[in-house]
Amino acid sequence: MFKQSQLLPNFIILSITALSPTYATGDDSQNTHRHTSTQSHSCVDDDGDGWGWTGTQSCKADAQIEAAPQVSHKVHSDCLDTNGDGWGWYNGQRCQTSGTPATPANRTNVIERNNTVSSAQCLDTNGDGWGWHNGTRCRTSTFSSTQATQQPITNAVTASANACIDTDGDGWGWDGQQSCNVRVASTQLQSAPLITDYVNNSRSSGTTIHYQNTPFQKHGKLSVCKRNNYMLCDQHGQPVQLTGMSSHGIHWSGWHTYNRGGCLTEDSFDLLSQTWNTDVFRIAMYVKYDGYESNPEETIRHVNTIISELSDRGLYVIVDFHILAGTGISGNPLDYANTAETFFRRIVQDNNHRQNVLYEIANEPQASDLTWGHIKQYGNRITKAIREEEHPDNHAIVIVGTNAWSSFGMASNGNFLEIVDNPVIDSTGNLMYAFHFYANDSSHIARGYKDALSQAVHHIPVFVTEWGTQDASGGGINDFGRAREYVQLMQQKKISWTMWNFSDAEESSAVWNNTSFCGQNHGWHDPANLSTTGQFIKRIFDES
Repeated sequence: MFKQSQLLPNFIILSITALSPTYATGDDSQNTHRHTSTQSHSCVDDDGDGWGWTGTQSCKADAQIEAAPQVSHKVHSDCLDTNGDGWGWYNGQRCQTSGTPATPANRTNVIERNNTVSSAQCLDTNGDGWGWHNGTRCRTSTFSSTQATQQPITNAVTASANACIDTDGDGWGWDGQQSCNVRVASTQLQSAPLITDYVNNSRSSGTTIHYQNTPFQKHGKLSVCKRNNYMLCDQHGQPVQLTGMSSHGIHWSGWHTYNRGGCLTEDSFDLLSQTWNTDVFRIAMYVKYDGYESNPEETIRHVNTIISELSDRGLYVIVDFHILAGTGISGNPLDYANTAETFFRRIVQDNNHRQNVLYEIANEPQASDLTWGHIKQYGNRITKAIREEEHPDNHAIVIVGTNAWSSFGMASNGNFLEIVDNPVIDSTGNLMYAFHFYANDSSHIARGYKDALSQAVHHIPVFVTEWGTQDASGGGINDFGRAREYVQLMQQKKISWTMWNFSDAEESSAVWNNTSFCGQNHGWHDPANLSTTGQFIKRIFDES
C-alpha cells in the first residue's frame, strides 16, 4: 500500500530469526605484533587495555596481559579507513583515523595498504574492485584507496583443507585469514560466488560466530505443498510457516554502509537473529522513487549485501521488486517487464549457490485498466526468466503480486477465483500469490479481507508478504485486536507472512519510536525504544 512517508529518507527495516550463536576466539595475528619485553616505558597504552604501540608495532604495557586484544591505538596518518568507522589499516596493522572511533567489535576494515597488483592478476569475483592475489588482497579498480568498496572483501582465493569453516552450506567459507572452498579444487575458483560466511575479519578480527539451529538449517529448501490448504513445506515435506518482517524502502534506509543511519546493521541483525523468533526478511527494493532505476548496479550490490548478511544467519530472504503506483508513476507490472527481467536474471545468477532466497516479482499491481490477465502475462515472463537462470536443483519460491494492491483484486471488486481459473504457468509448482492486508483499514474491513484470505488458501498458494495493524497508508490508529485475529488465522492455516515494517519511520507501522533511533546503533534490546506496534509484534514473535 502507498505510504506518503516512504518518500522521506529517514527510516529502515529488517527481520530475522531467533538463533543461538556460539563463539570461538582466535588470535588476531595479522593485527598485532607482540613486543618481546613484558613492559616498556616507550609502550604507549592510550586506552588502558594493557596493550599499546611503540610507534611501529604493538607492545605489552601490562605484564598481566596474556592474550592480545584487537589493537586500538593510532599508528599512522595514512590509515586506510574504508567504511568511515574511524578504524583502518596501515602496513598490515590496525590504525585509528578518528578521535572517537567505533568500538573494536564494530570494526569492519579488512583491507591492507599498498597491496595492488595488476588487474589481470587480481582475482575479483564479485566486481567490488578488490580481490586476491597469491594470498594478498589486491585492487582491480582505478579508485583511490578511500573510494574503494566499503563492504567486507568477499572474494575467494584458494582451496583450504580442514580449517575451512562453511557456516551456511554454500560450499565457501574462511580458514581464519582468507576465503576457502570446501567442495571443489582450487583450479575451479575462478567462478567463485560471493563468500557469505560470517566468520571473517569483517566484523571482529579475533572472534568467529557460528550461527546454529537457524531456520534454514531446520527447514532447508522449501516447496509448495497442500494438506488441508496450500502452504509451504520443508525439505522433508513437512508443513512450515515462516514469519518475519518487511523492510521499508532500502534506498532510503537500507544497509548502514549504503544509508547512513539505517536500521540494517550487524548488531541489529544479531539482535533479531538471537532474540526475535522470526524466520524470514523481505527486502523492499523500490523500482521508482529514486530506487533501482536510478542506479541499477549499486542497487544490485546493495540487495546482494543484505541477502548475504541474512543468509549468514540462516534466514530466508524475499527479494521484493517493489513497484508502487503514484502520481505519474505506473503500477502496471507490464510497464516494468524489461527492467524486472534484467534485475531478476542478475540476482538469480548472483545467488544461485543459495536455496534460501524467494522472489516476489511485483509488489502491488494497480492500474485502472489492469486485469489479472495482464498480471499473468507478466508473471509468466518473469517466472520463466528466473527458472532459466537458476540452478536446476533450486526451484526457488516465486511470489506473484495480485491485482489491486495485492488484494486478489478485491479492492476493485474482483476475487481470488480469477487466479484459480487462470494461474501463472510454472512447471515446478513452486509458485505462490501475494496478499496484503491492513487490520484497521476501513475498506479492508468492509470488503471482508480476512474471510477471503481464509477461503483463498484452500484454492491457491498464498504468502502474505505485507500486513499492518493500522490503515493501508502505514499510518493511523492501530487495531491490535483485529490484527491478532489475522495472526491466529495465519497460524492455524500455516500461512507465511512478513509484517510492515521494521523501521524508525514517523508512522504508526514502524516498530521503533524515535525517527533517529537506528542511527545510534545501540539500545536494540531496550523495550523502551519500541513503538506500540513494535511491542505488539515482539509479543507475537515471543509467543510463536
